[in-house]
Amino acid sequence: MRTKLSSIILLACVTLFSGTALRAQDSNRPQKSTIPVVMDNDYCGDPDGLFQLVQQVLTPSCEIKGIIGGHVGTGNRLHPNNGKSAEESCKKVQEVLDLLGKGRDFKIVPGAAYPMQDMDTPNDSQGARLIIEAAKGCSQEKPLYVVCGGSLTNIASALLQDRSIEKNIILVWIGGEPYDFSNPLPSTGEIKNETNLHLDLNAARFIFGKSEVALWQIPQAAYKKCLYPLSSLELEIKPLGEIGEYLYNSIHGLVALLNSNGYGHMDTYTLGDNPLVLVTGLMGFWDSEAASCEYKIIGAPEIDSNGTYDFKSPGRDIRVYTDLDTYLLFHDMESKLKLHHVKAESLD
Repeated sequence: MRTKLSSIILLACVTLFSGTALRAQDSNRPQKSTIPVVMDNDYCGDPDGLFQLVQQVLTPSCEIKGIIGGHVGTGNRLHPNNGKSAEESCKKVQEVLDLLGKGRDFKIVPGAAYPMQDMDTPNDSQGARLIIEAAKGCSQEKPLYVVCGGSLTNIASALLQDRSIEKNIILVWIGGEPYDFSNPLPSTGEIKNETNLHLDLNAARFIFGKSEVALWQIPQAAYKKCLYPLSSLELEIKPLGEIGEYLYNSIHGLVALLNSNGYGHMDTYTLGDNPLVLVTGLMGFWDSEAASCEYKIIGAPEIDSNGTYDFKSPGRDIRVYTDLDTYLLFHDMESKLKLHHVKAESLD
């Protein structure tokens, strides 16, 4: 009897302590809500953007305010720009959303057809106007996240048309050359050739050197770490219904094409746009940001006409990511796709 009574008292004490501890933690926990997001990417180009699209749409903490189909520049090796690539990006987005059963859930608009002609002249488009409209509905306290995995044409054009929205936006951009504090990349014999930067160099030069928009940059040395095994693509993604097959084929077809053109065998593919989800949607439970990723705060360099960073007169502070939690990123991507597949099958 005494043993039983002691156990009951101990359990009551543990319960009381646990409840007090949880209330104390909860009082320190930031009040979270969904974050407003506009997605901007060249979805008809490198297929990694399609994976980012799916993962971002399936992330409940992100409230998608619109999706912009971006252009592919003027020298894209996968897709020559015929002036219709922004519309083709929108078609890709619609295909993916239809397969997810979300074909009418989001506003999809094309961005500019071509890069900016200089640093000061915007390319007006439905995409730029969507950013302006969404940003005006946000504030500095609750900003709009513009997540961009391609050229900076549309966000630069939006800011040039309405500078008042700068304070309401956090721009998260996949792109830019490695910094000298980044891990060195293997030499390819090429310099200053980072794809997203050169899709619209004038837009990037404006964003870095002439704007004051809050910038979270994920440069080449960081996003190149997001290697996804092709074996996992076949085992984890392909079996997940129509969307899994679609994503698998988007990379498998490209890999087969590259192999036939003498690139040799490939065992991985860089899902370099998916970090846009990692640093916006996959926040720590007690934190307001992706606590498992690392970044540096630096004065924004200017970018010269060759795409080189110039630190002679650094501007506002920007966040530059140096290390990404790829385990969390890809485990989350696979799990969300599997959950979506299970739910979709249960409705059939």
